[in-house]
Parts: sequence; C-alpha cells; structure tokens
Amino acid sequence: MGVHFTDARILVAGLGLIGGSIAKALKDAGCRNIEGLDADAEVLRAARADGVILSEFRADGSRYDCVICSLQPRLVAPLYEQVRGSLRPGGVFAEMSGLKSAVVRDLTGALAEEHELLCLHPMAGSEKSGYAHSDAALFRGAPLLLTPTARTGDHALAFAEFLRKALGCGNMPSVPADEHDALIADLSHLPHVVALAVRAVGSSHDTYAGGSYRSVTRVADINAPLWAGLLTDNAEYLLESIGKFRAQLDALEAAIKSRDAAALEALLRRISAREVS
Repeated sequence: MGVHFTDARILVAGLGLIGGSIAKALKDAGCRNIEGLDADAEVLRAARADGVILSEFRADGSRYDCVICSLQPRLVAPLYEQVRGSLRPGGVFAEMSGLKSAVVRDLTGALAEEHELLCLHPMAGSEKSGYAHSDAALFRGAPLLLTPTARTGDHALAFAEFLRKALGCGNMPSVPADEHDALIADLSHLPHVVALAVRAVGSSHDTYAGGSYRSVTRVADINAPLWAGLLTDNAEYLLESIGKFRAQLDALEAAIKSRDAAALEALLRRISAREVS
C-alpha cells in the first residue's frame, strides 16, 4: 500500500458495536491516522473525545489508504459510492458486513478499477449495540472469515492479515460468499430466531426463570430494525436452517411423545456428542 499499515490513513464508516470496536483495536495496535464516519454526530464526538478517531470524514479531496465499512449489508454499496472519490488509487475498501452474496455482487460491478475489495466477517458480537458498548477486545480469539473475490489483490490480503492481528482474531478461513451466508444462517441467524421463539413462550412468566432460560434468550434482546433486515436479506438460507431445526425438534417431540426414555436418551446423547447429520 506504499505505507506501513500503522501509518496508513484509515476511515472507519459506522462506529457502532463492530465499527467502534475495530477502531479501538486499530488504535491500540498503533494506527495513528483513523478517521470516522457515522450518521450520529454524538457518536463521532464520543469517538473523538476517546481519542479513537482524529477527525470526521469530509469529502474534500482527502485520500484514504483504506476504508473499513461496518454497516449493514444494504448500506455497503451506497457507502462505497459516497467514499470512492476519497479512496486513493491502490486503496482497499474493506467491508465487514454479516452477509456476502449480494454485497459481493453489488461491489464487484461498482468497484473502480484502481481499488481493491476486501470482504471480511469477524465472528464475534454482543446482544448489546452501539458505540457505548464497543470494546477493543471484542474479537480476541474469534475466527475472521475471508470471502475472496476477483478484486481481492495482494494489498487487500496483506491488510486482512494486519487486521486479523490487530483485532486479536484467531484463524482466517477462506469462505465463498454463498457458503458464508449458509453458515451464518445456521450459526447466527437461526440461534437468534430460536431465542426469540423461546422468549415468546416464556415471556409471561420469565420472572421465575433460571440460568438455562436466560442463557438461551440472551440474544433475544435485539435491534429489531437491523435484524429484520438481516433475516429477510438471508431468507433463502435461513429458511433452510429453520427447516433443519424443525426436523430435529420433530425428532425430539416424537421421542418425548412416545414416553420411551431409552430412545430419548439415545437421541440426546447423539445430539450432545454432535453425532447428527
């Protein structure tokens, strides 16, 4: 990229839980030129007061070495259009959204010839949201999924490795866009749907709940507009996940209904030992 990454001029767009945590981790890793873009002026003031960003984005002919987009999938391509004139030739547009198929499709067609595309997804988060809950340690040990594209060049891959180390992530497996979205449906979207369903069943008497109920429903405290978009955007894969979950629930229901403790025990053991297809 022509400069060492800690000297690079970096714009972080979207300073919520993920973007704020990325900016804080980059600052702790020694990055000295981090700027911010967010729709909430109070968030930008807080990030400046914390010393996390030096200044706010201004479309004034400035040139960034890298733009990190931490917005929901539908806003990624519009964000690129907003900042493309401020990303220098050879610069990297790094998007960290939770879905990839549509994002990769949209950006591949929109990306300027002189820019590289980096599609990453740190597999960490929280039931809380917003800059106030961001934490430089949020990603420590978490996998950092890389979705390579035809526009992911050597500069982008080098920056990905720098980000992995700066965020404290574990491994960085390469996952194609469609496989990524199917995986996210199973491992993130389905658990949220299930948590919401369990919350709906127990909400009238959850003052009596113990640890198991609270563990299952922890992620039911969600940003409803954000999650409505995520779940519908990934509907194809999520519906497959719900179908697989329903099949497992049906098997458990049948074993319980039969009052066959031995058969139920065998099923519970297989599921607990991950011996399921």
